[in-house]
Amino acid sequence: MRNRAPLIVVELLLVGISLRLSWLNVASFGKPKSYSLNYFSTAILICELLLAASIIIVLVETFANSPRTHSYAVVPLSILMISFFFVLLTSELAGSFVPRYLMPIRIHRFLFAVSAGPGAWIGTVMVSLALYSCLGRGYQVMNIKTTAASAMGWLRSNWSHAIMLSALLLAFAGRYSPWMSSSVAGRSFNLQGWIIPWAGNFLLFTFVVWGLATIARRWLPMTSFLAVAAIAWTLFFGCLVAYGAASSIGRVRLGQLLGSAGKNLAVSIGIGFWLSVAAGILGCVGSLTAMAEQTRIAS
Repeated sequence: MRNRAPLIVVELLLVGISLRLSWLNVASFGKPKSYSLNYFSTAILICELLLAASIIIVLVETFANSPRTHSYAVVPLSILMISFFFVLLTSELAGSFVPRYLMPIRIHRFLFAVSAGPGAWIGTVMVSLALYSCLGRGYQVMNIKTTAASAMGWLRSNWSHAIMLSALLLAFAGRYSPWMSSSVAGRSFNLQGWIIPWAGNFLLFTFVVWGLATIARRWLPMTSFLAVAAIAWTLFFGCLVAYGAASSIGRVRLGQLLGSAGKNLAVSIGIGFWLSVAAGILGCVGSLTAMAEQTRIAS
């Protein structure tokens, strides 16, 4: 009999991996530093115990009577999801509690910035999917062969959605990758996307819109695809504006502004910028293609 236990176990293992990744990013004077839950031994111990309890409950319920729902596993997973969501929300909003009036308005973002790390996002998403599966919804899997066949079938019938998913993953990678690299006086600096004032916040907004559109596409497909197309186009256009601004830096006589150190300043575009550009392009292509398919089906 088919059951969801393999899928749930894989999702929970991915949650366990996310615990070892960066959960909090802090930048001071443009220099980012990442913190994982290893800095909080009690918190990671509680998370690991809840994960282990969830996996054991799922396996016991499966071997006992192969239930359609894993009702008892919902309790520890709900605790994890609420905790992860709280950490994610507070990490992203922590920067708003910085006393900005103590800093120059134009540079306070670069002096001190806080953001949730990739581990917080991955852990929150995967524990939510595991809870969704435990409630008797989601995909049922038997083995690797069946899972691969189902995935390929989904890609063939929903390739426009796969393009939008790829765009979202690229935008996620672009937020935590360097957008600009510079070197001056023998020192190099990498400015990641989440530190940049408009880029970090807009990419966060992109995640939220994409997620809401994914949820709402069953009831409002055209509106959801249009929202994705609008946010993807705005991302692409914003990247072009940022590229023009960054390119103009080389035309400014920084030697007169920064003294002798400014004469050796070198600025280059980082991989995070190009990932975000690709995300904008793929987002537009995928959403517009999905709108065309929806129009063809409706007609």
